Amino acid sequence: MEAVPTDQAGVEKWTADKSASLSEFTTQSEQATGDVKNALTTLVADLPADSLELSEPDSESGQKFVDNSNAVASACEADGTSITLDEFPLLKF
Repeated sequence: MEAVPTDQAGVEKWTADKSASLSEFTTQSEQATGDVKNALTTLVADLPADSLELSEPDSESGQKFVDNSNAVASACEADGTSITLDEFPLLKF
């Protein structure tokens, strides 16, 4: 996701894009089966209501997102499908 813009039109587009991206997780979890479905369901369940929490320093939800994303990748790999995850920057202090 991009940095939050400062103009109102930009903020609305960023918010809509963010919502669309996050809804993809739900769609994928509804279509998956077995361990992949379980891992995706956990990923979706642990997403914070305000996704900006993911990028806060020492964010517990950000760490859960990374851990749950890795679990999804592992489940996909075990099911015969390799996926590559982009690195999610976790801010630590």
